[in-house]
Amino acid sequence: MNKSANPLRFQNSGCLLLLLALLFGSGSALHAQTFWIPGLAPYGPKDKLVATGDSTLLTTVQAGLLVSNNRGRTWQLALRCHGVGGLYAARRGQMLAGGLGKVYRSLNAGLSWDSVALPTAYPVTVLSETTTGALLAGTGLYAAQGVQRGDGVFYSADGGRTWEQRSTGFGPARYINQLTSDRHGRLFAAALSETTNDQPGLYTSADNGLSWRWLPVRINGRNAIFDDINTYEFTALAISPQDSLVASVSGSSGRVGVVLNMSKHLRDATDPSIRWRVHANPSTPMWWVDTDLGLIHFARNGYWYSSRFGTPRSGGTLVSQNQGATWALVTSGLGTSINGVREHQQFAEFPDGQVFMVQLLDETVYRTNVGLITSTPRSKRVAPVSLYPNPANEYVLVSLGTGWPVQQLRLYDVQGRLVRSYAPAPGQQTLRLNLGTQAAGMYVLAVHLANGQVVRQRLQKQ
Repeated sequence: MNKSANPLRFQNSGCLLLLLALLFGSGSALHAQTFWIPGLAPYGPKDKLVATGDSTLLTTVQAGLLVSNNRGRTWQLALRCHGVGGLYAARRGQMLAGGLGKVYRSLNAGLSWDSVALPTAYPVTVLSETTTGALLAGTGLYAAQGVQRGDGVFYSADGGRTWEQRSTGFGPARYINQLTSDRHGRLFAAALSETTNDQPGLYTSADNGLSWRWLPVRINGRNAIFDDINTYEFTALAISPQDSLVASVSGSSGRVGVVLNMSKHLRDATDPSIRWRVHANPSTPMWWVDTDLGLIHFARNGYWYSSRFGTPRSGGTLVSQNQGATWALVTSGLGTSINGVREHQQFAEFPDGQVFMVQLLDETVYRTNVGLITSTPRSKRVAPVSLYPNPANEYVLVSLGTGWPVQQLRLYDVQGRLVRSYAPAPGQQTLRLNLGTQAAGMYVLAVHLANGQVVRQRLQKQ
């Protein structure tokens, strides 16, 4: 295997120095001394984190939902509730939190909340949305004696006011812990169970969840014994800006336990005859037992963020600057959970590129200035780019200054996912970008110039 092309290869600690040199080097506009900058937040250990707008953060604590409207400088308990599961910031500005048989909703950046009951007695574990703005809720619970059960997926086409169950095709367990969708409208869900008869694993739907199809996981292993994998849990399931389905799974093959990091291009994602590519850890001959990734965040500046569980020496944040080709362990400024270990993390990002993070059972909300879109030094001229109208409805006109050749324009949603790309004709100075098929919400338009400069502009779609 060509190791330089391995999208989930972990580097040793020596490569951390190179990574930090690249992040904080003299050529950068950043001057931070540490990667993570800890900030105090009340009400004890945190769990999940999302961001919306330009400054609002929402995190979960034991007492309920904690909101900051000034990027973490001050916090307030916005809703007293217990057992909050999934947390999500929708493209149209809604903030959603999962409860026991209900979904909490806020339409005003977390200042006030209502709740909508779902026809289930299980907690809402994960929330997501489709390309058209419909909302999805996955449910599940660790029942007695290690049994996992849930009611599958629920669907809302009216902003979360009403929900209907859409779980036809799932196995008996129906505990859903991962949900995502691609730009083609296909849904992907991961069902969790330690019992093979419950048929855990990866499911897909091409009809907004009306029916689900189980997808066998077959890999390009180095031994035929490992070709077919019984997947018990997906700790990560995400769609990269490069149109790949990226996953981290634990399971078994025969009597052998496996932990694998894998990827598959979206064009092949639902074809069982095309195998997943395993990105094995080159530091061990036991390639089938890798380090499982936590949730993956694709930042606007091109970095990938994830995390791994471990001791203060082995666990922490994972950062990739090359679309997952290599990963480096970053612990600068990072504390531990109340249990004295490094736990999995969840990330949130604002349109200017500033990333925030919470670590499970850690009381701190962290931030980093790495990737922050700052003003360009005076010695480097900024390409003139203007958008009109903004906010836009059906289209936006992008005007470019004369003498600034453009290679490509890319439109990203608020989660950093690539949703559209445009290739202008040589010498074209004004482009009309049709937005009629895009969901309402905030986007970032990245203009890639021939000289390597990237100019980013925020775009509001009404």
